[in-house]
Amino acid sequence: MQINTYLTFDGTAREAVTFYAEVFGTQVQQLMTFGEMPDGGAPDPALNDRIAHARIEFNGRTLMVSDTGPWAPHQGFAGFSVQVDCDRVAEAHAVF
Repeated sequence: MQINTYLTFDGTAREAVTFYAEVFGTQVQQLMTFGEMPDGGAPDPALNDRIAHARIEFNGRTLMVSDTGPWAPHQGFAGFSVQVDCDRVAEAHAVF
């Protein structure tokens, strides 16, 4: 069993996943906006550019992100952290 991290943002998921991909030296493997969803997009077309799902993979791990909308208002980030284990001090410095 493996547990993966899924972060939800309020309109900044694209920037977040791009940042994490750069930090971890990988590429965004999957990115879909609400407007690209097969069901025709977000309930409000103004939200169609928000990220419905994005994913990066690095070192055998997966990080996923998405944006939310008025149907599930963003509550902010509280009560959790994302921890990264590094094998070498130099790797920790590079990621930090």
